[in-house]
Amino acid sequence: MITLDMLRQIILALPTTEETTSWGAVSFKVNGKAMLFWNPTHDCPWSAPRFTGHVG
Repeated sequence: MITLDMLRQIILALPTTEETTSWGAVSFKVNGKAMLFWNPTHDCPWSAPRFTGHVG
């Protein structure tokens, strides 16, 4: 099982990534957009939902 520390090392090794928080949980962003959250309830990662529709 992957841990938060393992995931942090992998993600932060990529260019233009940063660690932040969203809704009180650790999250990782690429170019300012959320890509992955750490679910503290289940102690596991979950990916950010992707919106593919058109707004407006």
